Amino acid sequence: RVDGLVTFAFEVTEQVLARHAVENQQRWLEAVLDSMPMPVVMAEPGTGNLVFSNAAADRLHGQHIPTRVPASEYGALFHVTDLQGRRFTADELPSSRAALGEKLEGMEAVWHTDAGERVLSISSEMLPAMHGHPAVTLLPFLSMFTAALAPSGSYPNGLSWPDDPQWSNFAKAFEVANM
Repeated sequence: RVDGLVTFAFEVTEQVLARHAVENQQRWLEAVLDSMPMPVVMAEPGTGNLVFSNAAADRLHGQHIPTRVPASEYGALFHVTDLQGRRFTADELPSSRAALGEKLEGMEAVWHTDAGERVLSISSEMLPAMHGHPAVTLLPFLSMFTAALAPSGSYPNGLSWPDDPQWSNFAKAFEVANM
């Protein structure tokens, strides 16, 4: 009987150590994502509840982005509009749409924050459950103003942008942001 007790204690200890290893790996990955200069948020597939925001996303928002809040409350928490100024409902927010499986590629939106209005290009990718982690929706976004200032030839005679369709609303974005 003592052998059974020792075996049980050993198995529990192994399980605890394995769980700690997974938790440490997740903390490390979050630290890596936090150090990225590109804003990134993660949402639960299906619900759209935000589960992570990196430091760049928090800076863009002007404060820490609330996580573990039901997506149904996002309409009150986040003021996001299209380029014409129409406010998105909670169901129309990029995180909600992407969490329901819609693939976003360069979706343009204006994020109205305490830090100011941010014109964004938002994309998404659904990552399936793997390596012991649940599925997650990844949403990186790019500030259009930051993209315009990137030194692609340095734009010595003022700002310009490529003729790519992704930039079709760029002038409107500057107008919306009062720049």
